[in-house]
Amino acid sequence: LFAGCGGKGAQTNAPAPTKTETEGKKEAEVQTVESSKDAPNAAKSRANAKDTMVIGMVSSLGTATWLPAYYNDLEDIRFATLVFGQGMLTNDAKGEVVPFLAERYELSPDHKTYTFYLRKDVKFSDGTPLTAKDVAFTYTLLCDPKYAATGQRQEAVDELVGFKEYSEGNATEVAGIKVTDDYTISFTYEKAKVSNVFNFSLPIMSKDYYKFQKGDADKLKDHVLDLMGAGPYKFVKYEEGQFAEFVANENYFLGAPKVKNLIVKVTAQETYIQELEKGDLDVQLQVSARQENNDMIQKVGCLNINAYPGNSYGFITFNMSRDKFKDVRVRQALVHAYDRKTVIDSYFSGYADVQQTPLSPVSWAYTDNVVKGMNKYEYSPEKANQLLDEAGWMLGTDGVREKDGQKLEIEFLTTPQGRFNTTVLIPTIKTYWEAVGAKVTVNQVEWSVLLDKVLSEDHEYDITTMQWGMTVDPGDSYSTFHSKYATIPGSNNFNVFVDAEVDRLLDAQAEEFDKAKRTEYLEQFALRINELAPYMFMYQVQEWDVVNNRVNNLTTSPFVDWTMIIDKAELDQ
Repeated sequence: LFAGCGGKGAQTNAPAPTKTETEGKKEAEVQTVESSKDAPNAAKSRANAKDTMVIGMVSSLGTATWLPAYYNDLEDIRFATLVFGQGMLTNDAKGEVVPFLAERYELSPDHKTYTFYLRKDVKFSDGTPLTAKDVAFTYTLLCDPKYAATGQRQEAVDELVGFKEYSEGNATEVAGIKVTDDYTISFTYEKAKVSNVFNFSLPIMSKDYYKFQKGDADKLKDHVLDLMGAGPYKFVKYEEGQFAEFVANENYFLGAPKVKNLIVKVTAQETYIQELEKGDLDVQLQVSARQENNDMIQKVGCLNINAYPGNSYGFITFNMSRDKFKDVRVRQALVHAYDRKTVIDSYFSGYADVQQTPLSPVSWAYTDNVVKGMNKYEYSPEKANQLLDEAGWMLGTDGVREKDGQKLEIEFLTTPQGRFNTTVLIPTIKTYWEAVGAKVTVNQVEWSVLLDKVLSEDHEYDITTMQWGMTVDPGDSYSTFHSKYATIPGSNNFNVFVDAEVDRLLDAQAEEFDKAKRTEYLEQFALRINELAPYMFMYQVQEWDVVNNRVNNLTTSPFVDWTMIIDKAELDQ
């Protein structure tokens, strides 16, 4: 799982999906899953049950790069949030921006300077106070000359006043970062952008603990599991690919978490419901939204399904630095050639919809204009063959298309993890695409290897599949599709997508403070991406978190991750 601009915060006034957007999903059936306090509950008799919550997740434990400046994917962000907490700003369940480490903030009349007034009761887990110097340190780290080669959060600072002078010159401080006193700090940007406010949810690192000299930012990557922050939990132990352990931070400024010990472990889709039934797990995240799972969960009796529309989407990306994908007709043809609806409906039992754009359906920017205007790319081998013929890729005697002496051969770089990936996506993509003359080979590698290849300077892949976990700002696709990030190794634009009109629309929406006008730019952006098909958008699926009924106050939603509310969770004995 990748996180789209995971260092950002929230967007205001984000409504839930309308009835028409959720038609076809079996929400009524999900809502019938009601656990009984009288049902047998093996979790209550587990050896460590009294003061320990065990949470399962089917993905890996991330890349174990949990420093806020360096996390790569959604799981890394989650663990960073546990240890380091949330940033100066966060969002509430409605998606509205709210202060967190800051008591309040002010925006200057020209919309360029944000001034934050920090809370005075925030401490790191070692007992030292979190002050403006730590905030300045964290954001200055993102400006370091060596940072761009090793981190993905630089878009939060690359338009600050003085960024270039510090990153590329001899300046010893970033002019746009001003510390007034221990609890007051301001940030001044070159341009007024509505999206700048979303740069301030980045967790804060201790200057005294993570000290470094300018130019040495890359050395911090050697300490990605040397974790000390101001979050609700302290890091205890990590076993690669197996589990991570945490203990409550007694210095947490909102009060020590009510659950003392937290274990997050990797589970398998084939067995996690059995583990829930046996009481080995209290919570299972990312349960596949399928009818067969719903049926099994109901039978257990002591489990609740917390179901909500995911603020995310799955996709297959075309590496547009490869000549075969530069012609839009080839990309459109491959989307038409794949029967997404049949595949998605058969696997997710109606709990997922086909995705068509880079906007999340739960976003306020996902309007009727977008729904009505987008190309649905209905399954049509005939249309696919027509487009490939028009693009000059002609069918050879061996059934594989050729152009200018080159065969249409596509390597699918993927991982051996994930039931949808291994049992559905891999075999069906070969079947559908080879039916229109594209030869597909599958290269399965471990997640860390895949990331290295995809994010490398040479982008060593043809296609790959991932999922973006979105923030609540619909403009957070900026670093995913803007051409300025196409040349930056390790950036979110790892399919090297470049389009002048998309750049114009992304720039315009980022600088527009009138919400109605910003919505228009985002609508045009979504339809432009839909037309150009840099991705084969796949699905937006319901999120299912299954929770034992002995766990209280852990209700997640599209804009509230479990790590944001874990300090409020309680356990029945």
